[in-house]
Amino acid sequence: MPIVLGAVTAARVASRFALLEIDLIRVRGKVKPERIFALLGDAVLAGQDDVRTLMTEVATMLACYQARDWAGPMLR
Repeated sequence: MPIVLGAVTAARVASRFALLEIDLIRVRGKVKPERIFALLGDAVLAGQDDVRTLMTEVATMLACYQARDWAGPMLR
């Protein structure tokens, strides 16, 4: 079962875990959308080259998605 964290919790544990930003969501009672993250594994996993590549690629894809740049990910 996936573990999803909000931005505040993610910031607190980022040095100890591999986290992947997955989206922005609207939270009842808040004006601004909240960034959410998936917990991938421990800090050892976060240091692996293939995981760092994945995190970079997903960050690029997410930025293109949020900017509605539908062609951006295809150009890579």
